[in-house]
Amino acid sequence: MRPTRLLAWPLVLAALLLVQPGPAAPSGEDLLVRIDAGEAASLASDLRDGLTAIAGLRSSWLLVLSETKAKRLAEAGVGYEVLDSRPAGKAYFLVRLRTAEDWAVLPSLGRAVRLEEGTALFWSGDREAREILPSRMQIARLFLDAGRPLSRPAEPVAPVAAPSDDDPLISSLVAQVSQSRIVQTISDLEGFRTRYASTAGCESAGSYLYSEFAKLGLAVEYDDFPFAGHNGRNVVATLPGTLFPNRQVIVCGHYDSTSDVPSTLAPGADDNASGTAGVLEIAHVLAGTPLDFTVKFVCFSAEEWGLYGSKHYANEAAIAQQDIVAVINMDMIAYPDRVPHQFDIICNELSYYLAGSYRDNALQYAGLKANVMLFGYWPYSDHSPFWDAGYEAVCVIENEDPLNPNYHTTNDTLSTLNTGYATLAVKASLATTMDIARPVETLAAPSGVIIRTQFVRSLYLWTKTVGLRWNPNAEGVVGYHVYRSTTRGGPYDQLTTSPLEGTEYTDRGLDRSVTYYYVVTALDAQGRESRPSIEVSDKDATWN
Repeated sequence: MRPTRLLAWPLVLAALLLVQPGPAAPSGEDLLVRIDAGEAASLASDLRDGLTAIAGLRSSWLLVLSETKAKRLAEAGVGYEVLDSRPAGKAYFLVRLRTAEDWAVLPSLGRAVRLEEGTALFWSGDREAREILPSRMQIARLFLDAGRPLSRPAEPVAPVAAPSDDDPLISSLVAQVSQSRIVQTISDLEGFRTRYASTAGCESAGSYLYSEFAKLGLAVEYDDFPFAGHNGRNVVATLPGTLFPNRQVIVCGHYDSTSDVPSTLAPGADDNASGTAGVLEIAHVLAGTPLDFTVKFVCFSAEEWGLYGSKHYANEAAIAQQDIVAVINMDMIAYPDRVPHQFDIICNELSYYLAGSYRDNALQYAGLKANVMLFGYWPYSDHSPFWDAGYEAVCVIENEDPLNPNYHTTNDTLSTLNTGYATLAVKASLATTMDIARPVETLAAPSGVIIRTQFVRSLYLWTKTVGLRWNPNAEGVVGYHVYRSTTRGGPYDQLTTSPLEGTEYTDRGLDRSVTYYYVVTALDAQGRESRPSIEVSDKDATWN
């Protein structure tokens, strides 16, 4: 998606402040504003302090600014565009634009701003977008309490494969995945006619899932939450871990559906009975299998209204400081749009290596190719609230931009699906769950890696020096290795010939015209090496 320039706000909002830069914000008001991503990335530390975003797009960030903060930015010459005033209590939504018609219809239904080529902001007071907009539109609720750091959004890129030998236990469990059970679950869910959140059909579907998990001998509970004047409930089943029960792997998908007549008929076979069937099938295979980590099987509701169920769950997990090590979200996994079949794995930088592991397991245990897509922000499914809460999460989907012609229609039925393809996706998710929940090593990756860049110039030579610093591991670590690449995501060259005892490293004599990427690993006394830290680049230096 190509970034677009900031657009002027319609004349009806001329009374609102438009700073590029200009005068201070209206007295006593909070403002919903947009700031260019490049300008946000170059903010001085004193201006950046305490500044967080509610959404991060490819070309810009959306923020809620207080009067005081708005004045400070304006006085510093920072340009921003005011989108709305007094945002508290209003329901804002991002809308994915696929056609010119999508954009043309929005202003007639509420207030809209075109943010980027394929994305608009929509609101109509406190009214819900799902009750206003055409069902074909993909939406995501913007929660004003989200706190994303202002870093430059990432571009899609695939990590390098790391093939390994088959694990006999994983192979044996993957072989137990049943296509017929997956088909039966999709059929059962379609049989409720509609699972539109707020309807009796959705309530009944939740009861059905509760019963199915209970039949497997798993502890199961409802996770109740309010949304848009209604009551919803997630369904949560738990397989307790044996060695590290506090560490959790979440396998999830949403069970609600929508269509052009959502209250009476919304079969939602692909979106998302397919992902829900995958969650239930993995629970069926793993029930009774002893694992090191706890696995939670979660079926979310009210996703189609704007991620309300997963937002509630992720918020509660963050408040309770739950140790969620990975979230695998399956959303639409049964309508392949290309041959040979593959699917997309959506991740952010924190979840980058989880996505790479999933991609490798998909190929190794299911023979299924997957395309890892790295985004700074992708809010259209239930992984997103976990990103907001600081957890690693990926979204497994048949296509990042859904191409199923039956999407959000009454024609999204089992008869249109490729359930063999869905079965491969379930096998890949099961293999990855096992790979995480029964780890060969549990050594944590180094955290808090920061970087600084210095330039050294002599009479005939001008070089670059890069310094790295990271937090010491709390576990029994005897040293660290540092790796470098000139390509985002690797492959990496090991720079340290022996483990470092300290938590700093200096890389000298570098070409000043080249961008370098670094990761750090930890080693214990048995020689086991952790997975890499989050990648840092010398062009994004944060250590002064």
